[in-house]
Amino acid sequence: MEMGYLSILYFGWWSTTKSWALMNDPKIILADEPTGNLDTKTGKDVFNLLTLLSREFKRTIIMVTHNPELAAATDRAIHIRDGPR
Repeated sequence: MEMGYLSILYFGWWSTTKSWALMNDPKIILADEPTGNLDTKTGKDVFNLLTLLSREFKRTIIMVTHNPELAAATDRAIHIRDGPR
């Protein structure tokens, strides 16, 4: 979706359809459990792609995950527990 000069890509799970959105050259990528339903190898491939997009192409990645190993491999992690009180 376009927000002025800012392109945002959202994908919940990895699929061919989602890869089409990368063609729009998004500046921010929202990834909701991008590796949640994938086998270990494919999950690593998706995470490596997100890492490449962040480091080499200067894209901002906002990722939600329940995987502590994946969270630990990011440059920055924010942990949310129990929601608002």
